[in-house]
Amino acid sequence: MSEINITLILAAFSMVGSLFAIFKAVKDPDARNEKAVALLKEQLNTERMVTSETVKTMQNCLHTVEIKIDRQSENMREMAVLVGKLETTIEERIPRKV
Repeated sequence: MSEINITLILAAFSMVGSLFAIFKAVKDPDARNEKAVALLKEQLNTERMVTSETVKTMQNCLHTVEIKIDRQSENMREMAVLVGKLETTIEERIPRKV
C-alpha cells in the first residue's frame, strides 16, 4: 500500500469518527432532555395532586368552621331571647323604684 492510500483510509476513518461524535453529541442531549422532561412532568403531576388534596382539606375545614359559626349564632340568638325573658320576669317580680 502506498502512503496516499493509507492517508486516505485514515482520513475516511477520521471523518466517520467525527460524524459519529457529532451525531452522538446531538443525540445524547435530546435523550437526557427527554428524561428530564419526563421527570418534571411526573413531579408536576405529583405537586398538582398534593395541591388538590390540600385545597379539598382546606375547603372541608372552612365548611366545618362555617357550621360552627352558624351554631354559635343560633345559640347567641337563643340566649338573647332567654335574657329578654329573664329581664321581663325580674321586672315583674321586683318593681323599679322611681
